[in-house]
Amino acid sequence: MKKMWALWMAVVLVVSVLAPALAAELRARIKAVNVDKGCVTVVEGGKDYQLAANADTKFINVVGGTLVNGIKSRDLRAGRRVVVNYADKDGKLALASLRLRK
Repeated sequence: MKKMWALWMAVVLVVSVLAPALAAELRARIKAVNVDKGCVTVVEGGKDYQLAANADTKFINVVGGTLVNGIKSRDLRAGRRVVVNYADKDGKLALASLRLRK
């Protein structure tokens, strides 16, 4: 029983340490969208984050559906409040999802 408990605690510790390194979430505002480069720049807490979108990036509208036209949507404009999920891949921030906020 003690071995099981120790194993369980080790798994919890590893997951809690690695989870933040795998993905992060920001509640931010859009600063700029560069459709040609496939990048969205957001600002949160006075810091800019340039996030690179790819074919797997999910763009989500306010009600939880898919945002029509993805990164090309007119809803993606400066000042718009969003929640973004991203991961650091080889020193670049890869945009996993972007959800519009009300």
